[in-house]
Amino acid sequence: NTGASGALQDTMFTLNNANVSLTPAGVTHTPGALTATIALSGPIDLNTNPTLSIHSGTNIYDGAGNTVTTGATSVVKDGTAPIITSVLTDLESKAVLKVTFNEPVYSDSNHSAALTTSSFTLPTNPNNPTISSVSHTPGGKIAIVTLSGASTPGTTTINTASSTSIYDAVGNAMAIGTDSSISKDRKST
Repeated sequence: NTGASGALQDTMFTLNNANVSLTPAGVTHTPGALTATIALSGPIDLNTNPTLSIHSGTNIYDGAGNTVTTGATSVVKDGTAPIITSVLTDLESKAVLKVTFNEPVYSDSNHSAALTTSSFTLPTNPNNPTISSVSHTPGGKIAIVTLSGASTPGTTTINTASSTSIYDAVGNAMAIGTDSSISKDRKST
């Protein structure tokens, strides 16, 4: 943090890319959190070995009150797309699926919109249910998917609708169909 309880600010950092210094466009950080997301005002070339530096004279402290040293840190792009880690359903109705992801997700690459009914597809399933609604908060790891139509015991498969329907915070898109998950008859929690 930046003292007793302050959040990190974009003015505390400089991104050096190919001998050009860029000021970040914004920082998302919760005081006390171990990570921060730094938004960039434009693309960077990872082939030029970009670095992120703390401005000289900026006081950033760890939880024990120690000053974080200034210097440069290499920038590595997160190239891993989000995945579905579990799908739970109600034992009796099977009308509601709790879809859990491994990281915060969005329906757009600008990481601002919630998942919708068009974010998912139901490939061949017993009695061909359809998705009637999706409840999700932008940046949430859980989506509640409500189905309509008859459902039978067994499994229900849910997939991403397209390669542009679900993104993580840095713009990695889930691949279509490759991250499908099976919901087994379990009580949702």
